Amino acid sequence: MFAIFLIGATGYIGGSILVELKNVYPDASIKALVRSPSHNDAIRAAGAHPIQGSFDNLDVIEEHASKADLVINAADSDTIDLMNAIMRGLKKRKESGAGTPSYVHTSGSAVFLDGGNTGKYNKNLKVWTDREEDIKLITPQMRHGQVDAPLLKAGEEGYASTYIICPTGVHGPGKGPVAKVTAVYKYVLGASVAAHAVTYVGEGSNVTNFVHIDDLVALYIKVISLALAGPPTTSPYERYFIASVEDSTFIEFANACAKAFHATGKVPTAVPKSITAEEAGMLALFGSNSLLKPMRAREIGWEPKGASLFDTVDSDIKTLVAGM
Repeated sequence: MFAIFLIGATGYIGGSILVELKNVYPDASIKALVRSPSHNDAIRAAGAHPIQGSFDNLDVIEEHASKADLVINAADSDTIDLMNAIMRGLKKRKESGAGTPSYVHTSGSAVFLDGGNTGKYNKNLKVWTDREEDIKLITPQMRHGQVDAPLLKAGEEGYASTYIICPTGVHGPGKGPVAKVTAVYKYVLGASVAAHAVTYVGEGSNVTNFVHIDDLVALYIKVISLALAGPPTTSPYERYFIASVEDSTFIEFANACAKAFHATGKVPTAVPKSITAEEAGMLALFGSNSLLKPMRAREIGWEPKGASLFDTVDSDIKTLVAGM
């Protein structure tokens, strides 16, 4: 029986992983870090034992990582102290003689953004793959790179088998015990309410990427099965998986969001509005390009079957607004 420690079980992605984990590994012993006691019953009903704590409780995280065959972090891509606590725990497990544990970390495709904020497509930009030569180019200065880069290095040390899954924009209904809605639309709605319209940067021809939650969870299960099968023979740079299925220009996405948010009454117009990067502020990254050519997931048998972004946007936004 595998011992699994899951961080993020009350979230949209992590909760969906938990439900499918119990379907695939019904005998697995799963412990889940839970901040609010109000979620304990829901986590138990989904098949996991709640461990009370937050990302600030690094000693708790280290302790439970040291008792796990596998740690899954589906909650935080950017906190280096959290990653270090997990790795300290896994190192203790290895040194205890319990075998080589594994760690599946969730990053984000913003690591591959072009760094621009003009809202304009540029065909001359680098197209990123998840081949080893590209993954070795990730630096701590890149968004999410402050964790990805040292985690890749830590994976070379051999005391834990590290895997990184890098989702693009996730859409579709979540199946977790608590959160059901992607954060993507929360960011769009917040900016839209302030601007009285769904916004996009510049001409909105910049390219962004998406993956359905069911497809993303299917990839996690594929990677988890590799992690539980024993120590890998590949390098950590070959265990980095970009999860992306569908590309869209941002203006296409903004048009779909504008119609859906207008239908709910949250914005007064169904026509999106162009703004400058300065006006976008922290969301100026919505004017960046993300040019991706993922390969590794399909090489391990991943077969995306989820609906298109444009088939789920209406229902996703209705669910978000209904829960507000």
